[in-house]
Amino acid sequence: MKLTVAIMAIICAAAFGTGRANEATELAGNWSGDSICLDRQSGCHDEKVIYRIALYPNDAARVKIQGDKVVNGQAVTMGVSDYMWDGEKNTLTHEDQFGAWKIVVKGNTMDGTMTSPAGKKFRHLTVKKDE
Repeated sequence: MKLTVAIMAIICAAAFGTGRANEATELAGNWSGDSICLDRQSGCHDEKVIYRIALYPNDAARVKIQGDKVVNGQAVTMGVSDYMWDGEKNTLTHEDQFGAWKIVVKGNTMDGTMTSPAGKKFRHLTVKKDE
C-alpha cells in the first residue's frame, strides 16, 4: 500500500509539475513586442520593446526584467527592475516612483498595463516570447 501511494505521488509530480518554481522558469528569456502610449498628452511615445527576463535561483516569487526599447534597429536599455511573480494568477507586478505595472502571462504572450502614480492608465504592453 505504501509503495502504491509513493508511486502515485511520483506520477502526479511528473504529470503536474512541482509548482510555482517550474512555472517561473518558463518566464526566463527574451520577450518582444509593443509598448503603446495611452496618454497622448504626455511625452511618451509608442515603442518596440524587448523584455529580458532572468530568474533568481532561490526566489521563485521574483524575477529581474531588463526593459529595452528598439531605436534605429538597436536595443537601448531603459532600466532593470524586480517584478513579483504570482504563479496562481499568472501575473507580474512592479511598483516604483513612475507608476505600477501589472502584466498577465498567457503561455508565450504577455499583456500588461502601466498605471501612473495618480491612477491613470499610461502604457499598454503586448509582447511574445522569442523562439
